[in-house]
Amino acid sequence: MGSAASVSANMAAISIGSDTGGSVRQPSSFCKTVGMKPTYGSISRFGMSSMANTFDQPGVIANDVRDLAMMFT
Repeated sequence: MGSAASVSANMAAISIGSDTGGSVRQPSSFCKTVGMKPTYGSISRFGMSSMANTFDQPGVIANDVRDLAMMFT
């Protein structure tokens, strides 16, 4: 929940994390931020430790959708 809390407190504009079973999206909803788990393969998983190969995906946390879109441009 640290990444979502830091974005919510404006300590960071965006943050990345590993989302296997909601680890980005759920804390985001608790902290009133936006969390997104992108389509599998749209962001490289290189360097991530594998927990569940087909579910592991890097996710993004931001204050709003506009900030989230900056991550993908």
